[in-house]
Amino acid sequence: MMTNTVLCDAQVTPDGAVVVIEDVGARGVPGIYAHEAMGCVVTPPRPMHAIWVHTMSMFDGELLGHQVRVRVLVGTDTRGLGRPVYQGEFTVASGVLAIGEARNPNRQLLFGIPATLRVTVLVETADEVIHFSDPPADYPVSGPTDVTVLIEDNPGFTHAVSNTVLRRRWWLRWPAIRRKLHRSSRPPVPLRRKDRCAHSGFTAVSSADDPGCTGRTVPGSEFPKGSAAAAR
Repeated sequence: MMTNTVLCDAQVTPDGAVVVIEDVGARGVPGIYAHEAMGCVVTPPRPMHAIWVHTMSMFDGELLGHQVRVRVLVGTDTRGLGRPVYQGEFTVASGVLAIGEARNPNRQLLFGIPATLRVTVLVETADEVIHFSDPPADYPVSGPTDVTVLIEDNPGFTHAVSNTVLRRRWWLRWPAIRRKLHRSSRPPVPLRRKDRCAHSGFTAVSSADDPGCTGRTVPGSEFPKGSAAAAR
């Protein structure tokens, strides 16, 4: 019996009624819209860097109490995963595969190497209804509740972090993030006086009593000396 390996299993909030599967930084490059009603799209003639998958809306998710379940699996067994909406090649030129658009707090990131993957994207709609009490009525969900990305041959992708850990455009700040993580593993070191006066978004003010801080002197910044200060 064939089994698939799970790389990612998470709930992702749709952007309206779409969950995007994309090569990080792939804005402005070819992509495709996949809808259950359109059937299965086979590999287009040009490389694909993004797939916009139609799902239930984010408002349906709020009423149901959960968002779209997205799974990234490695294998070839499609049984029980739903209907295919895309089947073919998917180019990940950056080496980072993203589930969810860049501003999505639920975005999932999978790290690997630049590669062209052979994938099958499948969707499934759970047997759920949206219930309203005033007036009483039940409505079906507006689209698929589950999305599965099935990678036939994984060249080394692993599920590393969600977008809530590194936030947006983390790859531009990776050197600083790495330094911060390295510093956090060291024991704390007392800061020197000059370090405590480092730039923090405010203009440093020097006074006659505190020559250690460098910066512009503001008129009237001299503080009156009390009896305790005079004693020192």
